[in-house]
Amino acid sequence: MNMFQAINNALDIALGRDKGALIFGEDVGFGGVFRCTMGLQKKYGKSRVFNTPLCEQGIVGFGIGVAVMGSTAIAEIQFADYIYPAFDQIVVPRGPVKAKGLLLSCIRDPDPCIIFEPKTLYRAAVEEVPIEDYQLPIGRADVLISGNDVTLIGWGTQVHVLREVAQLAQSKFNVSCEVIDLVSILPWDRDTVCKY
Repeated sequence: MNMFQAINNALDIALGRDKGALIFGEDVGFGGVFRCTMGLQKKYGKSRVFNTPLCEQGIVGFGIGVAVMGSTAIAEIQFADYIYPAFDQIVVPRGPVKAKGLLLSCIRDPDPCIIFEPKTLYRAAVEEVPIEDYQLPIGRADVLISGNDVTLIGWGTQVHVLREVAQLAQSKFNVSCEVIDLVSILPWDRDTVCKY
């Protein structure tokens, strides 16, 4: 399953299990600009998966309003450049397994969450993603490679580059690099980062 398929699967699970869940944003009803909501409006109806006007502040405000009224608001903002009015919790998955588990965690978290989906990974990153429902913790980093000389910290797409750098540093310079994926950049896992 690639990352866009994992995201679509997580959204399908969330809508199927939570009758109060709503997905909305620009072109969401048509499948979204990156196709992550493809088929969901047909399956769940126009009252649960729908388009909004081109106004990010309006999308976020609508999400807050429906959440206050008891619904589970899943607001899609197409590009990170327009999200600044809505920061609270931010997660950035490095691949499909993380994308699905973090998206389900964010949807079910009682506080607003933002998940930045690295668009370069939508179809490039492929992993064995569990079909069943699962959640991953928000705010917990992953130590991907243990090392003693230097620590490399990143999130999302950067993590793949850091792994390559760590391998290159080891093979060319005998430098042992630790690689940490922050997973969540707000809140970030100070304990893991400072411990290692």
